Amino acid sequence: MSAVSLRGDEVPASTSQFFGREAESETLEYLLTSVFRLITLVGPGGIGKTRLAAETLRGIDRAGSRHVHWVRLARLPRDSASVVEEVAHSVVRSDVVGQSAWDALLGALRFEASDGLAPLLVLDNCEHVNSAARQLITDLLSAVPELTILATSREPVGWAEEYVFAVPPLSPRQSLELLRVRAAIVGRPVPEDPEQITLARTICRRVDHNPLFIRLASARLRHRPLAGLLDELTGDTSDRRLAWRQGVRMESEGRHSGIGSVVEWSFDLCRAEERLLLERLAVFAAGFEETDNAAPARNGVELDAIVAVCANDALPAAAIAPILDGLVEKSLVSTHARAGMVRYYLLESVRLFAYQELFDREAERVRLQQRHRRYYRRGIGSIRDIWCGPEQQAWVEWVRDAWDNILIAIESSFTDPAEALIGLEISTVLISRWIPRGRAGAVLRLTELALDATQESGPAAEALRVRAMALIGRLALWQGECETAAALLDRCAAVCAPTVGDWRASATVDIGLPPAVEWTWGSELMMVAMDQRAVIVLDRARGKFHDAGDTLGEEACLQFLAFASAFVGDRAQALERTRHYLDLAAGAGATRTMAFAEIAHSIALARCGHTREALALTDALLSAPLVPDDMWTVSWALAGRFITLTEILADTTSPGAVDRDRIARELARLVGAFAAHHRSTGVAIHRIPLLATHLDRAAQLAGRALGEEDYADAQDQGKALLRTFVDSGDIGRGAFAAAATAGPGAGAPGVLWASLTRAERHIATYAAAGWTNTAIAAHRRCSVRTVDAQLASVRRKLMITSRNDILRHIPAEISKAVADATQNRPAR
Repeated sequence: MSAVSLRGDEVPASTSQFFGREAESETLEYLLTSVFRLITLVGPGGIGKTRLAAETLRGIDRAGSRHVHWVRLARLPRDSASVVEEVAHSVVRSDVVGQSAWDALLGALRFEASDGLAPLLVLDNCEHVNSAARQLITDLLSAVPELTILATSREPVGWAEEYVFAVPPLSPRQSLELLRVRAAIVGRPVPEDPEQITLARTICRRVDHNPLFIRLASARLRHRPLAGLLDELTGDTSDRRLAWRQGVRMESEGRHSGIGSVVEWSFDLCRAEERLLLERLAVFAAGFEETDNAAPARNGVELDAIVAVCANDALPAAAIAPILDGLVEKSLVSTHARAGMVRYYLLESVRLFAYQELFDREAERVRLQQRHRRYYRRGIGSIRDIWCGPEQQAWVEWVRDAWDNILIAIESSFTDPAEALIGLEISTVLISRWIPRGRAGAVLRLTELALDATQESGPAAEALRVRAMALIGRLALWQGECETAAALLDRCAAVCAPTVGDWRASATVDIGLPPAVEWTWGSELMMVAMDQRAVIVLDRARGKFHDAGDTLGEEACLQFLAFASAFVGDRAQALERTRHYLDLAAGAGATRTMAFAEIAHSIALARCGHTREALALTDALLSAPLVPDDMWTVSWALAGRFITLTEILADTTSPGAVDRDRIARELARLVGAFAAHHRSTGVAIHRIPLLATHLDRAAQLAGRALGEEDYADAQDQGKALLRTFVDSGDIGRGAFAAAATAGPGAGAPGVLWASLTRAERHIATYAAAGWTNTAIAAHRRCSVRTVDAQLASVRRKLMITSRNDILRHIPAEISKAVADATQNRPAR
């Protein structure tokens, strides 16, 4: 028998401040005292698995409760067969001669268990010796029933009863706090300046909210300002983060010497087919999931997209899913699930490493980019068949999730004129139908670049190029760039009707302009000139779209035709045309289309003096649960409401019939909310004559009725309510409008409560009753992380800073539920 020299390892000492992780530490503490015998902390390198384990163990009062042994497996070479010896080396407290390492280890653990103090074995960094570690764990748990094992690894150990605890990235709030503290340590504190704070937040997101990466970024601040550091995080081939390095403080931390080393360590543990798929996944956009809001910002790609782009003879389609699962297990591919679908993504640092591996194989990279571009062209183009039907909202959600990939599909097309036409086609469909909130500027820039890249594409591309110019002009109108829109229309007319002199004088005559040009021209006549001829031009554009079989363009023109009729058309026809559009929308079953039809009809009703009917229609619109994050529909619904209220306030023939003070206060709040709302979407309403005229009239009437001071207060209420709902990510919910249209007691119990989702109300009830986040999570059978995020959303929506303030917002009918929950509050 061999002689084994053995010594003990200690829990790693704390060398710096521990940030965040309160919820994770509380959960881990609970797990360590539960029935689970193997708990594995998994996550990508640098995420803080070891630190979380160490800090949690230090926080537990272990006096007389159990024996703790910490084993650093990182110092073993890859696939080492010496795991048993290393563990025994750390556990057995004396030199033992004449026994094997296994016998000595087993004897030591059984001896500790015999005195009633259950042993806890921590196996730190298992991923590179996973097979040997799994066998040892299986044998030890069978031989020592009292033993608990806590493992840290970039992938699960693989034992049948293993509890896998995925360690998440820091929240954006925690990331910012860590960056600011580390920046101060290196002598470059981040000042309390909004611009600098924004830069710091962006840096945290670009390094995946990974604690190690944030520390590396902070160290770079010794040599450059925040803006300079952000310049190194481009996300493309010029990105410099993979070259960042820190001094290696101990042998086991060589894999943590830099971001490149962190990713390379995991990459080298992959099989050949896993590496190949990982490299091909780099043609997709990097992904993220931020959880400070109840509705996290997310993206990623569906399995169908990965198969369509990445599969070939070397990676058969049927093999993609299991290989992908392996990469998820290794913490190289991240996932999130929604509505029964799993979406996959690479964090930006992993994507950069993988793309670096792929970049030199140019033929393969170009082929993958072409397949990627065509996949997203198909997805975007599918809207032509489904926009007017019930699948409309599913397409909108897909575009929102796929947004970064759509931009990559356009941007990567510019090196080849033929491919640039595909990029231009994608962007024109987006402009013609729907762009997510705040993203219009990016699409505009890429569309202009695509136009430049297709200048030499020949006559065959002319129709697409003219359509793109016309649609850019339409987008410019909404941004208040009326002169830009006019110049683009002139360019389109010069191409399509070169022999017509003063083409703008021919609104009542068809001079052969394409339907997209007519659509933008009709929009200009409505929004800038407020000219009745907008109805004629838009109706002509609708007919041309119909004749061309372009159902998407026809429906868009019908919508604008309804609004032009309501705003500037003949009053007798306004009701007829908007009612016709309303009937068409009701038959189609498309949620957004129906909402716009109701808004247009409410404006026509108000303009024609049917204010009671218009008010009932806007009441129904704004009390209904609208689509989340649908800024556009909400803004037009608010417009319909304040236009109706303006007509009521302007009617002085029956002053006793309405409460003019109440109407004026609501109108002031809506004016404030509407103006702030459009600023948050990038729409310059004060530079669009149609909207500015209606806003000015509403403001004058409300201000005259209330007086300057009361009007300003009411307007500020509307702006504050808007900020609450925008920050919470719930701007598309009818609860915002319900609060905005509430009376002077908008802060009273029950009003802001209405802004909470059902899940948030449930969690807020238990929080008000004094339950801990862990107890709420256990009761609801969800993660503590989810409860944290939802309570953060509750605080924002109720405009409070502490959970202790929830009680003052509890409606009377909820008070009994809070009392019951307080009575049944579990012991800690």
